[in-house]
Amino acid sequence: MITTVRAFEAKTHLSSLLERVAQGEEIMITRHGKPLARLIPVVTADNSRVDLAISKLKALRKGCTLDGLSWQTLRSARHSAPHGRFLDLPVTKIDSPRGESI
Repeated sequence: MITTVRAFEAKTHLSSLLERVAQGEEIMITRHGKPLARLIPVVTADNSRVDLAISKLKALRKGCTLDGLSWQTLRSARHSAPHGRFLDLPVTKIDSPRGESI
């Protein structure tokens, strides 16, 4: 549930509002009846999910090749290409670790 408070009240009672937010409550601050800001609790990242995502990205990267091109060539070609144009480099089919074609 979101509690709504006026800007003047929020200024006057900020410390108590922050305590309520720390307990999981959301606070909507309004000015002249219009939403102005929202105080929400900080959500910490679940490190196990982050680690899993990184390991999946690393596994996907292992199946990718540059088909003989170096990353330096690709980088320099990107910087020398006109803005908004695709590079005229060969496109090859890449198989992902799950066997799907990318």
